[in-house]
Amino acid sequence: MLTDITANRVPQIKITPKLDEGVTCFDHPLNPRYPVSWHVRDNGLISPAFCLRDEYLLEKTKPLELCYGLHIHLEKIEP
Repeated sequence: MLTDITANRVPQIKITPKLDEGVTCFDHPLNPRYPVSWHVRDNGLISPAFCLRDEYLLEKTKPLELCYGLHIHLEKIEP
């Protein structure tokens, strides 16, 4: 299943029943096209999809710089 989420962060993904694990991705507000669309799959793939909706023309004299944050967390769940 493919899900397209347009937001500046992606919901937490739980991986195992005894640990609360998650990854949250953040799009920097100075990036072009902020907030970016995200490409998310059931297998855990999370990727910013900068060119999902429209093409982007690159210029030789002006490099494209994108900035994203990544927060990874683990928490043991007590029975």
